[in-house]
Amino acid sequence: MSTNNKLFVLLFLNLSCLFISTCTAQDPSPYSFGLSGCTYSTTIPASYMGDYSEFVFTTNNGTVTLPKSVSKWSIMTSSTLYATLTLEYEPPVIFHYNGKTYDITEPFTGCIYNTSSLTQAASQVVSVNLLSNPLNGQSFDIYVDDVKIGTQTIPATNMNRFNLFSVNVPYTQYTHSIKLVSNNQSFATQLSYVGPEITTYECIRGFKQIAPYGGPEVVNYCKFVGNKLHSFGLISGVATEDAQVSLTSINATLLGNLPLGALITLDSQAGINYYAPDKTTTYFQPHPLPSDSTFTYGKDPNDYITATIQGTYLDAVLLNQTKLNHGGQTSMINCQYSFVTSLANGYQESITCTIPDISDYSAATISLTPTYYPNAPLVLTADNSQPSSSYFIQPSMFFLVTLLLVSLLFFNNLF
Repeated sequence: MSTNNKLFVLLFLNLSCLFISTCTAQDPSPYSFGLSGCTYSTTIPASYMGDYSEFVFTTNNGTVTLPKSVSKWSIMTSSTLYATLTLEYEPPVIFHYNGKTYDITEPFTGCIYNTSSLTQAASQVVSVNLLSNPLNGQSFDIYVDDVKIGTQTIPATNMNRFNLFSVNVPYTQYTHSIKLVSNNQSFATQLSYVGPEITTYECIRGFKQIAPYGGPEVVNYCKFVGNKLHSFGLISGVATEDAQVSLTSINATLLGNLPLGALITLDSQAGINYYAPDKTTTYFQPHPLPSDSTFTYGKDPNDYITATIQGTYLDAVLLNQTKLNHGGQTSMINCQYSFVTSLANGYQESITCTIPDISDYSAATISLTPTYYPNAPLVLTADNSQPSSSYFIQPSMFFLVTLLLVSLLFFNNLF
């Protein structure tokens, strides 16, 4: 071979290497990928501390960059990195990492690509996108929760990889399975509702033995009514037990008090000691409920006259706005909230107020201002079934007793 021919061969080989990704067998990817549905995934070791920006995925000859997402149970566990195909997908799938590229393309038969969400508390029609290479004129049977609801045929003139199916989803359960079946092909996905709603709630505080070891605990027996409700691990950060959940109601025992004023959330475990809250638009703002709308008189250790109010959710009262109404006059009174617990009597709440000297205790009333409903004050009357003489002597009676004693002394001096 002449010198010129040798130079030509060398030049040809060098030019070939410029247009071919490698002149030898491709190096294996440092990560192993799998394809499930529309998504590629791989496991990243727990020791990785980066922000995943160095992981890049492209399709369509590098013109389309795939969206990424990451899930991680805790800092002590490995994470899962996802790359999702887009509707304009064309192979190959290329993984870019540390300046190198790797072809990680897996055989692709198709997948359901969701663009719709279940948002209505009723049956609704959603769009289900099939990303595949169906034959023109191919028919698909549509199943919702394993029940066939219809058939749809792809038009013979359709040349798109992307095909749209309309599916009527009934309002019967929180998560629905959807399948498109044609001959030996089957594509499946799941849809769930977004935006749980709570319209009403009722909670009763209690005190009970939860576990065979340890002491009894404060509990709340709660019922929530609404729509698009689902199972959970916590409610607004409070642990629960014996939860009964449907699309429209929740009955559960909360192992603690639900925080006053807190946004009600249904929290699902998303990691070790981490729960992701699914927010409703409802805040826990209970109405205080005094027992029988009455109060009872008494005395404190310093012989001051007191009024005691018993009931539930009395901590949802603006104590500094409590008023005593007597003889056409109104005055602010000092009050304190407290509660006691026992297995025999449960969770007992009370408000105790110091009462000043007034002319007629039996006719006095007390006005409470609810924290969350200040324009709807609660007016309480004295419980006249309680004998007042054991607590204090009414001023009018005190005057009569004094007059009687003076009279007796006067007549004794006369005789």
